[in-house]
Amino acid sequence: MPHPLIHQTDLFHPHGDPDDHFDLATVFALAAQQRLDLRGVVIDYPPPRRRGDPALGAVAQFSRLTGVVAPVAVGTSRLMASRADIRPADTREDGGAVRFVLETLRRSAEPVAISVVGGATDIAVA
Repeated sequence: MPHPLIHQTDLFHPHGDPDDHFDLATVFALAAQQRLDLRGVVIDYPPPRRRGDPALGAVAQFSRLTGVVAPVAVGTSRLMASRADIRPADTREDGGAVRFVLETLRRSAEPVAISVVGGATDIAVA
């Protein structure tokens, strides 16, 4: 039985580093082989020092190539102020990835693994 997984990444366009595409390709390939149950992808919002957009198109392309459709959530645009910053003032848009993670974990009858290959703000807040 495939293991449930949420994949968290800092995949942006234009690209900053090539490993993000390889990580995403690996996750989709394993899901296509039914070796894992991809419950969704969380993409970091680009930090102020980076120009670009969350790579929603890359996720759509891998979905098209593999036939695996997974929901995507874009992370918050704000950095955590401290380790205790649970973000109660986040807008609905900024808290979307946190809500997605929490809802996915709550709905699952079994533990869900989370692969973190980007920033972990949304995972930490969740």
